[in-house]
This record gives sequence, C-alpha cells and structure tokens, in this order.
Amino acid sequence: MEERTFVARPFALVTGASTGIGYELASHCVEHGFDLLIAADEPSIEEAARALRARGADVEAVEANLSTDEGVEALFRVARGRRINALLDTDVTGTVALIKKVGRDMREQGQGRILITGSSIESFALALRAELEGSGVTVTCLDPRATEAPRAGFEAMMRGEADAARDVD
Repeated sequence: MEERTFVARPFALVTGASTGIGYELASHCVEHGFDLLIAADEPSIEEAARALRARGADVEAVEANLSTDEGVEALFRVARGRRINALLDTDVTGTVALIKKVGRDMREQGQGRILITGSSIESFALALRAELEGSGVTVTCLDPRATEAPRAGFEAMMRGEADAARDVD
C-alpha cells in the first residue's frame, strides 16, 4: 500500500474580503495555493467565501466589525491555533489590534507576511517593519490609489518587498 504524505497549504487571513481590494487580494491568495480565513462586516462575506471555495480553496468566513475590540477578538478566536502565513489587512481601524495578535504569533514562528492596505497607515507600516526586522516576518504597505493595486501588492508581499504600487493615477 502506498503511503500518502499530507502537505499543508499556506494559510492567509484577509480582512475586508467581501468586495473590492480585499476580495481581489483573497482571490490572488487562492491563485497561489492559500487556504483562507476571510472577514468583513457584512453578510456578503458568505457569498465571497462560496465563490473562493468554488476555485478550490478551503475558506472560512467571519462576519465581524473589526473596528471594535470585540470584532477583532471574534476573528482571532477563529484563527487561533492555525499557522498564519500571510495577513492581508484592509481594515484601517482594526489594523493595529489585529496585527499585534497575529504579528506576535508570526514572530514566534519565525516567518510570516503582512500586507497592510491604506495610504494613511504608511508610517505605522514603516515602524512595524523596523520592529520586525530580522524576525522572518515581512511587512508590505499597499497604496490602494495605485493602478493594479491588489495584484501588485500581493506580488510584492510574496517577494518580501516593503512597498507596493506607488504609481498613482
């Protein structure tokens, strides 16, 4: 009898994934073999999860308001215990709280990728990048005003680059 080896797929947590840039980033994750935990503060997150599952990924959806501590805690409870390889965060209000939790785990694992979306949070991304230097965790800041922002940001994150999509219309 042939012995089978199970190889875990990389796992990404994507916020704001029901529509727009968040959904596009989740789609890029699926294209690159990631399973997902996606979150948004609207019921359409379930529709997004179904569409992403249809493309072959294992996807779990959480409807939560990440601008509140309760919403961040609810999402983190679902993620807890899983090795998160990538955090793609489009929710500016909940960014700091979520990154504190997930980033701490990534640092302990010695690897991870964080992509933050938002032109107003660039200084935070720079400070976080400096804090995590040498830990095996990369931080990419995606400027959502740029052309092809979701694809460029995802690809920059996968390469471990600091900044993505600086060409603004």
